[in-house]
Amino acid sequence: MIIVYPLAVQKDYTELMFSLRSIEKFIPVPYEVLIIGEYIPDWLINITWIDLGDIPGKKQLSIRRKILAGLEYAKEILFMNDDVFLLQPATEFPYYWNGSLKTYSESGARPLQKQLEAMGKTFKNFDGHYPLIYDQRFKEASEHFTQDVILKSMCCNYLGVEGIEFPDCKLIKKNDIKNPAEFINGKPCFSTGEYSLKSALPLLKQLFPNKSKFEV
Repeated sequence: MIIVYPLAVQKDYTELMFSLRSIEKFIPVPYEVLIIGEYIPDWLINITWIDLGDIPGKKQLSIRRKILAGLEYAKEILFMNDDVFLLQPATEFPYYWNGSLKTYSESGARPLQKQLEAMGKTFKNFDGHYPLIYDQRFKEASEHFTQDVILKSMCCNYLGVEGIEFPDCKLIKKNDIKNPAEFINGKPCFSTGEYSLKSALPLLKQLFPNKSKFEV
């Protein structure tokens, strides 16, 4: 298994550190971690790095380039964001969706919805904060869409993936941020953000107290 992290330049790589601890704890099969970005923190070891920077102002295109770079490295990849933390042993990774792109506010959702509708495709929102497996079909799918569309939903809807309807695991609502331990109950993983990492940090330290093989 090749686990791909598309990594943007950041001031603090705390989320990446705990995400790597979570995969070491919960992925029981052999795997390799591939980081794709223009910079990696100096504490990071035992990974493969592809030096590929982001295009300013082109978030979705930047992510697309990194996915394609990962698929040049391996025929199939597990796409994992640095702000996602596994909570249970994982050997399979379902395609989760939650609602419609019509109500999703992420940049790139609206143009994707219009393009999928024009093709007669479904427009479920697969862009929740869950790991997702991409294979070589991503290359074919991406050729049919503009550069600004969100990518999980692009690929899954284009390929006709049925998926499983399940709420997103992003720790973002005020009440959830106050009670992160309650929020993660029953979830396969969870994700933090700019406003929730500080609140979730004690929980992350409790869940993953030990250094991983990826830390100096």
